[in-house]
Amino acid sequence: MSNRQRARLLTTAVAIAAGLATVTGCSRSAGAASAPSPNAAAISAYISDMRSLTATTLPDAQRFSPNQSSDTQLIALGEQTCTDLQDHKPIDVVGLLEKKGWSRNDAGDIVMGATRKNTLCPDQYQAVNAMISAAGG
Repeated sequence: MSNRQRARLLTTAVAIAAGLATVTGCSRSAGAASAPSPNAAAISAYISDMRSLTATTLPDAQRFSPNQSSDTQLIALGEQTCTDLQDHKPIDVVGLLEKKGWSRNDAGDIVMGATRKNTLCPDQYQAVNAMISAAGG
C-alpha cells in the first residue's frame, strides 16, 4: 500500500470517528510534556517525505498545501503534530490540523509524514498505523 493510500485511509478513519470525537471531546492534560526535538537527519527525512507528496490543492485552501509551505513552516507544523500526538489520538490531530485550515487529505499526509520511520516522531507510528488498520487498511 502506498503512503498516499495510507494517508487516505487515515482520513477515512477520521470521518468514521468524527462523531465519536465530537461526543467524547479531547483535552490536553495539564503539564503535558512536549515531543523530543528531532535530529537533523529526521528533519531532512520529514521534509523530503512532505515534498514528495502530491498535495490536494483546493482553490480556497491552496495556501495551506504542503507544497506551498516553506521548510521552516513544515518543520514547525511537524513538531507541533508530534506534540499533539502525545496528548491526542491521531484522528483528533487530523481534526486539529483541519481547524487550522489544512484539507483532510493534507492533514493525513502531515500526520503520516511526521510519524514515519526516521522522521520527527516515529514513536507515534504504531498509534497511527493501528488507526489505519482499524479503518480497513
